[in-house]
Amino acid sequence: MMNSYLIQFAQNQVYPVGISSSAYWNQDRVYRTNSLAKANQVLLLPNPATTTYAHQDNQATIFKQAFYGISATSFESVKQGANLSRSGLDFAIPTALTMTMPNRQASLEDVTRRIHRMNYQWYDPTQQMPQTLIKAGTATIGYHQGTYFLNGAATQVTNEAPKTQTLAPVKPAQSWMNRFFKTQGVVLLVFFSLTLGIFGLFIVIGRRVYLNMFKPK
Repeated sequence: MMNSYLIQFAQNQVYPVGISSSAYWNQDRVYRTNSLAKANQVLLLPNPATTTYAHQDNQATIFKQAFYGISATSFESVKQGANLSRSGLDFAIPTALTMTMPNRQASLEDVTRRIHRMNYQWYDPTQQMPQTLIKAGTATIGYHQGTYFLNGAATQVTNEAPKTQTLAPVKPAQSWMNRFFKTQGVVLLVFFSLTLGIFGLFIVIGRRVYLNMFKPK
């Protein structure tokens, strides 16, 4: 599923620079191997109140760069004179302040105002972010200094919506067992049709013989 999602993103000109998940995924062998390990940069979000492990092993992977996500709301009360407002280096670990994705113009304008009010020295991905890489099946997605890469080649994000391709329905592959039962069904149909035909012929002939027995000679 992860490979399918990432490839569909790339086909629609959405090029992720990393993968985000709850932090406990990095302590789970299944989630880590099949999700986080596909990227060299991750965003670890706070764990939910209830965590569900697939296979907990507590063997975390080290990434080229890992951010810890914290809700931006908890930092909006920080005063202008605090050290956090002067330099992002005052954070003990690489930290991302998260906000709800705006879904309309008014929400976008509100998020923009909130960011300006916080007045932090924000991280500049084009200058400070190391080269990112995500591997999804046979596809690789990268980002470096403002340029996105798809399978190693620089790609340009356009304003035009990508054309949706209508794919022909996929016919299920037929196994030898399916072909056997299909052939067997045809043979039985022909056999029963011939049998019924012969029985019908015998009934007609038998009726004539029976009626002839009572006819005057």
